[in-house]
Amino acid sequence: MDFMPPEQRRTMEEQFSAVLKHAGNIVSRLKTPTSTVINLLRRLKNKLNAKERAKIRRGLMWEIATALRDGGIPPGIVIAMTKGQ
Repeated sequence: MDFMPPEQRRTMEEQFSAVLKHAGNIVSRLKTPTSTVINLLRRLKNKLNAKERAKIRRGLMWEIATALRDGGIPPGIVIAMTKGQ
């Protein structure tokens, strides 16, 4: 049963959508030609063993999580967006 009025639910959805858009913009700004993120992504294209690949993925998650936190994204959303597979 849903006890939240439709107007309040709509407002919360709009706020959440705005946070996700802001997070997307932050991640997009990390993708400059000389950035650490691009360098790590390029390295993932190489033939790597599982240990090396995992290390690079952790580096990517750390870089992205740091940028999101610094950009004001709430911790719960940062964790959800950077959680490993």
